[in-house]
Amino acid sequence: MEGLIVTSIFYFLLAWIAIAELNKRKEDILNITAFKEQKKTLPFIALIPFLFSILFYTIVFGILDVKSNRNDGEMGELFQENTILYFLFLCIMAPIAEELFFRRFLFARISKKRGLVIGYLVSLFPFALIHISPPNIIHALFLGSFFTYLFYRTNSIIPAIIAHAINNLIPIFAPMLKEKIVFIYFFEFDSPWRYIEFILAIILLIFSVRKIHQLTRKVQEDNAVVVSDSS
Repeated sequence: MEGLIVTSIFYFLLAWIAIAELNKRKEDILNITAFKEQKKTLPFIALIPFLFSILFYTIVFGILDVKSNRNDGEMGELFQENTILYFLFLCIMAPIAEELFFRRFLFARISKKRGLVIGYLVSLFPFALIHISPPNIIHALFLGSFFTYLFYRTNSIIPAIIAHAINNLIPIFAPMLKEKIVFIYFFEFDSPWRYIEFILAIILLIFSVRKIHQLTRKVQEDNAVVVSDSS
């Protein structure tokens, strides 16, 4: 519980810094108008984090057989004892704080001054490193890239927050999918059908990314992207 309190304070400070700096420049923090123009992307935004996490942990823990240094049983007990607190932290506080700071503030600010590539790298690696364990750092690098892509393509931080929150829902629903693994769910190739499911998940992931790219094209053509605005 002490760790949750300390981490919550850290995320509160991240959000506070981002909001304070953006308010100084009188910037539209959420850009709700841009978000409303692309509601058709929501099903794909919701699907991608779930599909990617399953595929990623299948490769890392199922195929490569990497051993996790996390005590999943202990974490599961903590979550069951403090379900509401962990839900608020994982699915509301963490996604909002991380996306506001790393994407809406850091990526946007640095990209204006140094270009998209520098902004992407400088905002991505600190985001990944706060996830501590090597598998989770790699996982965060990929998903952080997707969140940055969502923010850049949609001109709104809301889709990235939604995708991030859905990704963090997986630890809550994983026990319903696989009883023995509390915080991680992946395919075990115990039958030919599992290979088919794995391939279908890859196809569906690629299709979803392409659909988001197509549906956000109009936003890129009609609106000035946040990171290209004059400071």
